[in-house]
Amino acid sequence: MNNPQIATIVNEYLELADDSCVAILPDVLRVTNALGLPDLLGDATVPVGELACRAGCHEPSLRRWLRGLAALGLVHCAPDDAVRLTATGQRLAVGHPRSVRFSTSQRDSAVAWLGAEETLRTGQPAFNSVYGHFFDHKSFAPEARQAFLRRMRERASRLYPRLPSVVDWCGSRVVMDLGGGDGSVLAAVLRHDQRLRGVLFDLPSVISLASDDPASPLSSLPSRLSASAGDFFVGIPASADTHLMCSVLHDWSDDESVQLLRNSHRSLPRDGRLLIVELVLSDGDGSHPGIWSDLGMMVLTGGRERSVAEFDALLGAAGFTLVKVIPIPHSDFSVLEASPARPDHHGSIK
Repeated sequence: MNNPQIATIVNEYLELADDSCVAILPDVLRVTNALGLPDLLGDATVPVGELACRAGCHEPSLRRWLRGLAALGLVHCAPDDAVRLTATGQRLAVGHPRSVRFSTSQRDSAVAWLGAEETLRTGQPAFNSVYGHFFDHKSFAPEARQAFLRRMRERASRLYPRLPSVVDWCGSRVVMDLGGGDGSVLAAVLRHDQRLRGVLFDLPSVISLASDDPASPLSSLPSRLSASAGDFFVGIPASADTHLMCSVLHDWSDDESVQLLRNSHRSLPRDGRLLIVELVLSDGDGSHPGIWSDLGMMVLTGGRERSVAEFDALLGAAGFTLVKVIPIPHSDFSVLEASPARPDHHGSIK
């Protein structure tokens, strides 16, 4: 059923859309982050003139900008010509536990949405017509790749921090995180269960970036976490009994997802398992955030969000059996556990 709160927000947006903050809010947040204003302020109260010098800004223009941020409740402008972040504004700082700094800094979605009508006419992601395929662009543009990895790390820590605790890892020995970025999610799993070893699997450009970062988990867990570079559409090393895919399948079409899942199936032992972490759509739930993420994937990557039935169909086409779906507490995400073995005619896995 539809969420009346969302309908109210949309109605208010339409009333305010002309020359209002709601029309420019994404750009205001992106530029505020690009200037580094939240981190320059931190926990301190800073004179506006000093902030302008730190940020390299034209002071009169910065004053007008801060007036807008104050109207949004992101900063407080004191009578003594000083400014500080509010509790809401602190969520734009990098170190905040629920930071949205990198999620509100991305340019990719804006590029894609400017051409979204092309997607509706052709069925192809609009991002492709500007930069080529989303992940090809990330491979050949280091700054874009770094920004994407930071956003994925921030997103995972905010949206499913309880992932390690909801999975029973007793049957696992080596966990391979497919498309695992900088390894932050896999590191959280290894810290949760000290028995486990991990393998971070991603494109060579991503592994190189993670390996060169002294703050990467590859440096902090050298004896238990290793890296393997490759393309999961070409092949996956047979070096783990458990595969983990966090927010991976939603980036790809059904055909591409089946190809990836088949490679996972070939790599896993028969007693292994696959753990998929994704938003799971529910029939008729108009308030689920997966609906909006689905539109984002449509214009950005050509992927999609899916229901349990749709995941089950993909897994079956790749030779997997869906075993169970585990909702992650205080999150809109779930863990779908699948077995590479097929059920016998009695329904048991073998």
